[in-house]
Amino acid sequence: MVSKKRAAKPAKAAAKAPVKVAAKAPVKAAAKVAAKPMPKAEMPAAMAKPEMCCSTSSGAGCPCCMGCHVLGLFTSKATWAALALTAVIIAGLEMFWHSQILMSRYLETANLWLPQEQMNPWLFFVGQMGIAVVFTVLFRLAYRGMGLLEGVKLGVLIMAPLAIAQLYVAGSQAIPADILQMWALGYVLQGIIAGMACASLLKGASCCGKSC
Repeated sequence: MVSKKRAAKPAKAAAKAPVKVAAKAPVKAAAKVAAKPMPKAEMPAAMAKPEMCCSTSSGAGCPCCMGCHVLGLFTSKATWAALALTAVIIAGLEMFWHSQILMSRYLETANLWLPQEQMNPWLFFVGQMGIAVVFTVLFRLAYRGMGLLEGVKLGVLIMAPLAIAQLYVAGSQAIPADILQMWALGYVLQGIIAGMACASLLKGASCCGKSC
C-alpha cells in the first residue's frame, strides 16, 4: 500500500507540471508581444506618421489627434491665410449688415443704443477678431477635407451658438424681435461664407500644421 501511494504521488506531480507550464507560457509570450513596439514598416500609415491627425480623412483614427497643441495649428501658412480671410469676411459682413441692412431700424429705435459719439469701435474690432480666431481654430480641428459642403456645415455649427444666444437677449432686453432675428441670420451667413472660404484654403491639412 505504501509503495502504491508513493508511486501515485510522482504520477500526479508529473500530470500537474505540464499544465502549469503550458498555462503560464502563453501568458508570458503574449505579454512580451504586447510590450514589444510594432515596427514602423508594419504600422498603418496614420500611426507610422505621428504628424497625421484625425482631422483629416487620410489620418482618421490617428492616436495623436487629441495631442495637437492649439498653437501648433499656426505653424501652417494655410491656417494664417484662413484666419486672415475669416477676419475680413466677419468684419466686412458685420459692417455691411449693421450699416446698410439694419441702420434704418437702429435709427427708429435710437433710444435703445448709445449715442454714436459714445460708441467704442475698437471693442467691435476686438470682438470680431476674437470670433475669427475661435472660428478658424475650431474649423481647423474639425475639418476633414471633404470640400465646400463640409465647410458650410462646420461654419454653421460653429456660429450657431452666437445665433441661438439671441434668445437670451430677447428674454432680457427690450430689443425688437426683428432686429434679433437679423442678428442671428447675420451670424449664420458669416458661418456659411467663412466656412466655404476656409474649406477652399485648408484642403484637409492635418491639425498639427503638417500636410498629410
